[in-house]
Amino acid sequence: MRRLLRWVFLIGPCRLYILGELNGGVVPVAALAVMVAFMAVSGGVGALVAVLTGGKVGDALFNWGLGGLLVLLGWLVYSLLLYAVLWIAGRSPLTVAGLDDGESHARHAAGTGDSHWRRRGRDPLVPLSLAGFFLLMVGFLLVGSTVTAVQERKYGGEKVVVAGDVLRYDDGPGGFGKRHLVVRYPVGDELITGDVLADDLDLDRDVPRPGQQVDVEYLVADPHQVRPAGATKRVADDVAQDRLISGICGGLAVLCGGAWLVGRWRRRG
Repeated sequence: MRRLLRWVFLIGPCRLYILGELNGGVVPVAALAVMVAFMAVSGGVGALVAVLTGGKVGDALFNWGLGGLLVLLGWLVYSLLLYAVLWIAGRSPLTVAGLDDGESHARHAAGTGDSHWRRRGRDPLVPLSLAGFFLLMVGFLLVGSTVTAVQERKYGGEKVVVAGDVLRYDDGPGGFGKRHLVVRYPVGDELITGDVLADDLDLDRDVPRPGQQVDVEYLVADPHQVRPAGATKRVADDVAQDRLISGICGGLAVLCGGAWLVGRWRRRG
């Protein structure tokens, strides 16, 4: 039992890191296959329990499979925390996994390749690449939020919310496009037909079927500019959230860059 716990909480995460390093930072296919198999086994156990207890096999298969996925995600989060502790301690996953004796000449032991792990007392605690990562996130989030904000300008202005009737679905050429709902909604004494993106609906509600109703909002200045009710506010909240996260990443980039400079100055001193 002790060996099993050691492998799950120490050796396994370190070997996963080593496999990822050998694959250029990409999670290896073998690890993904093991994860899928774990989910399948979890679902199978749930289905067996449902058969023995007279429950619904389909529901048990899905719920237990989802539970297996959550367990895997929790283990991956734990692994990331373990890597952070090992990095601070200056102890490579190679040594923990028993593939390196800790000396520089053993970095290539067992064909594992160069670890590039922090050497305590010689390498900075915060790598400069971490600051670069946060700067990359800032650029990605700012560009995405700016493009979205520009696209949202056409929906700016006073809006009216009404109930529209779903006439049919439009899934694009060959049925491979984004789903649009063709709706008919009242504008004063007139009925107008338009389409709205199903992706713009509130995530907490199901896509209405043809014949059902859906709340839509249209511009007073241009009633043909229509979308699901509340979509403008949801997009604005997403833009604000992206900009907030980009600000946090910018602050972290400055902190990481400052920590790297301090560490470099201390080593030179």
